[in-house]
Amino acid sequence: MGIFDISSGNVDFGITCPGTVMRDLQRDEPEQVAKIKTLQTSYSSTQKAYQCDLWSTDLRPVNSFIKAIDGLEELTIYNYERDVPALWEAIFHHGHSLRSLAIHTPTCSSMPAGLWTHDAVRAVADRLPLLKHLELDASPAEAEFYLASTSSNIWRRLSSVQAHLSPKPLLSSTKKDASPVADIPAPPPKDKEEQASSAANEQKDWVLDAATKLHGLESIRINVSLEDTASPFAGEHKWTIMGSSVFPEPNKQACKDLARKIFDPFSQSQPSDATQPEQTPAAALTHLELRFPRRLFDDRCQFWNMAYSVHVRRSPDTGAVEVLADEGWKTYMPDTPPPLYDMRIKMLNGW
Repeated sequence: MGIFDISSGNVDFGITCPGTVMRDLQRDEPEQVAKIKTLQTSYSSTQKAYQCDLWSTDLRPVNSFIKAIDGLEELTIYNYERDVPALWEAIFHHGHSLRSLAIHTPTCSSMPAGLWTHDAVRAVADRLPLLKHLELDASPAEAEFYLASTSSNIWRRLSSVQAHLSPKPLLSSTKKDASPVADIPAPPPKDKEEQASSAANEQKDWVLDAATKLHGLESIRINVSLEDTASPFAGEHKWTIMGSSVFPEPNKQACKDLARKIFDPFSQSQPSDATQPEQTPAAALTHLELRFPRRLFDDRCQFWNMAYSVHVRRSPDTGAVEVLADEGWKTYMPDTPPPLYDMRIKMLNGW
């Protein structure tokens, strides 16, 4: 056995992306690799300070490792790459077994935009039919758009999305001109220019639109990573090289309102007749977590990954819905597992 024990079938690389370890495991213990059921890893070809400090310059061993597993059931990935078609290919290799998929890009100064797109959700719907839990990222732009929309406007948007998402090739995970702040919506229209901008937002294919049409999900976590600028969900984050000087508390009511606006299309799309054998796409969903990640800076620009969450739960028996919000910000990222800590230190020191 190497430095990392995978005999339990539950493999947790934490926040690291140890491509060399994966390559060695696939070479030395192929039978154990094939039996893995749950896997957590980062996906990064470069160092991400204070986040992914053990990375893989060549990501091919990572993709190969995932594909070498016979029947992966749960996969969690902290992604730092912009274009990941090879990763999607490896994930879809487990369409016959995968029941939980979580792909999240943590907040960082070079945060890639657009990994989760409307088309990516469509592909997941088509290629992962057994999925029960999904974690994805939605942009602040669409979060603000949903919050500002009335429930009737949201329902009108969703009515134009096919109830059964048709297959569509996932050729690329991002648009070339994607930017974390490119699509921040304008305030309520006051002139023709702003009205045109609002109309453009009406026509966008949001991730949230497609997510509400997924079949069979029991739970979903949606991450809306907040920038340092003010938004309806939290005030402006001010910081210097010595750390955060102003880290505002979240706007609890706005966060809860958005969570309910996202959840309602899931909750209310159940068939009126409980005995009806045909289930609508969202009928099984009982739990939505809406999470707002944000950086909290410390001395010399070190930062912590914080998050604020709102949970919406629906009773499968009575249909009653409750909305529960965290008291404040909490840390949420995993650590480097002890077996990989020495390797991380050596890599950082160029040994």
